[in-house]
Amino acid sequence: MKEGKIPLQSRIIAIIDAYDAMTSKRSYRDSLTEEVVIEELKINAGSQFDPELVKVLNRSY
Repeated sequence: MKEGKIPLQSRIIAIIDAYDAMTSKRSYRDSLTEEVVIEELKINAGSQFDPELVKVLNRSY
């Protein structure tokens, strides 16, 4: 899809999925803290995640 053409719902789900994956315990690693996850999302805002949606999530923490 062209930049800016990814539906809002898909952009929200991408952040939720990443958040859930990072905060969940995996067989190969322990879960990450919410603080670490938020920092990872902020680092990847603009490339992997919608930066405006990451800002909204960050304000809720």
